[in-house]
Amino acid sequence: MLEPSIYFILVPIAALAGFIRGFAGFGGPLMLLPALNVCLPPAASVAATMWIDLFANVHLLPQVRREAQRAVGVPLVAGTLATMPVGVLLLLAVDPVFMKRGISAAILVAALVSLSGWRYRGAIGPIGWAGALTGTVMGATSIAVTAALFLNAGSQTAKESRANFAVWVFIATLALLAMLAVGAGIAATPARVIGVLAPVYLAGILLGTRLNKRAPEAVARRAVLLLVVVIATAGLLL
Repeated sequence: MLEPSIYFILVPIAALAGFIRGFAGFGGPLMLLPALNVCLPPAASVAATMWIDLFANVHLLPQVRREAQRAVGVPLVAGTLATMPVGVLLLLAVDPVFMKRGISAAILVAALVSLSGWRYRGAIGPIGWAGALTGTVMGATSIAVTAALFLNAGSQTAKESRANFAVWVFIATLALLAMLAVGAGIAATPARVIGVLAPVYLAGILLGTRLNKRAPEAVARRAVLLLVVVIATAGLLL
């Protein structure tokens, strides 16, 4: 059980992470996970992050389901589900200290790649392979942003990419939570952490969604990713 004083740190971080998730469409777990890693074992922090972020997906699904495309979503989900167990085994088997460093490093790499402005521009065909890579990464670290790098391919609009990501991450999150439950990851997750942080995270999402249309998206995403780089770097050093 966490000390009550820890929540004075975790609550504002969860609120800001939720705001980022609602405003930019991604990045909330990238900010929340390093904070939880400081005070929870890796499997527990991943499970807690997934449960908390699930609220975002439930809120976003009704808004994006019409723009989602089966031709993109089905192969991406299939590739993810096929390889996610490999990532979960890594999460549960690797030394906790090493895993914490690995999670922070993976977050830093994902943030730097996104910050560079790089996007996958190939045909939609290889998206199943992208799902396989993302499944391994997400199973081991809960990082879903790698899928977003490939969902900007071809002729998809930004709205379609956002919709495809929201539907995919909802299914992938449910799958990861189920796999962690089998591996005893969820059993080790303090229910109080989820109960306290989830409503705060959701409140941040609602605020971020409202402000989404009022600021230039490119500027906002760059600021968010710079913040994630700082947090991930701190996770590597602490």
